[in-house]
Amino acid sequence: MKKEFRTKNLLSPLALSPRFIEVFGCIVLEGGTSELLPQKEPESPEDRQKVEYVLNRREVWELFEVPPPEPSPRLLCEAGNTIRDAWEARLISEFPGRRFVVYFEYAPPVCDVGFFQALDWHIEAADQAKTSRGTHRVDWRPKLTSGPLMKTTKGRQ
Repeated sequence: MKKEFRTKNLLSPLALSPRFIEVFGCIVLEGGTSELLPQKEPESPEDRQKVEYVLNRREVWELFEVPPPEPSPRLLCEAGNTIRDAWEARLISEFPGRRFVVYFEYAPPVCDVGFFQALDWHIEAADQAKTSRGTHRVDWRPKLTSGPLMKTTKGRQ
C-alpha cells in the first residue's frame, strides 16, 4: 500500500489517467505528435498494430511528474506495473468491444510501457496459454501415492 501510494504520487496524469483518441481505427494516446498520426486507414490489421505500437510506446521515466535523476530499478518496475494497469483499465472501459495488448517491458536499458489492439493470433496464443499445460510441466502428485514412502506408511496404519 505504501509503495503504491508513493509511486502513484510521482506519476504524471498521462501515466495514471490517459486520454485516447481513435484515428482511422487506430487507438492512440492523446497528446502525441500529430505528424505521426495516420493520414489514412491502415490497409490491414497488422499495419494498424504497427502504427499503434510505435505511437503508444513510452519510456517509463518520461511518465513521472518530475523524472527522478537516477530512478532505482524497483521504482521503475513499480511505476511500469502501475501504468500498465491504469492504461489497461481505461482501455477496457472506453473500448469495451476491443481487446488490447498492454505491456510493460523492463530489461535494462529498456524500460517501456505501451499498448496496441490485439490481433487474432494474440488472442489465440493467450487462450492457448491459459488452457494448455505446456510440454515441460509434469504432474508429480500421482507418483507420491505409489512411491516407496507411501507404501511403508500404509503398512503402519
